[in-house]
Amino acid sequence: MGADPLHLQPFFEALTLTAHGPMDATRLYPLWEALKQTRADGSIMAFYAANVAWTLLYELVYSHQDAAEDTAAGVKSLVLLYASPNAENPNGRFGTMPLYKYFS
Repeated sequence: MGADPLHLQPFFEALTLTAHGPMDATRLYPLWEALKQTRADGSIMAFYAANVAWTLLYELVYSHQDAAEDTAAGVKSLVLLYASPNAENPNGRFGTMPLYKYFS
């Protein structure tokens, strides 16, 4: 399944100060460890994908409440990226948006 991601946790925590991305990326580590220890069948992969989707949704919903504090502290988030009036094309930011346009 790849390298052990636990050594990357400090990198992801520092990344929240410099890049727009989910601040809850550390939630994925316990599930990744469980996934590495099991056979990667469809149900496990669906559970992992649901956890990733929940993490992104959680970040987008609850970071709206912290937008003012994040701006004051200098922390970047997806909400601040989308709220920017000079943001580039928002439709191409997630991989699903180009697919949606392709199939619609």
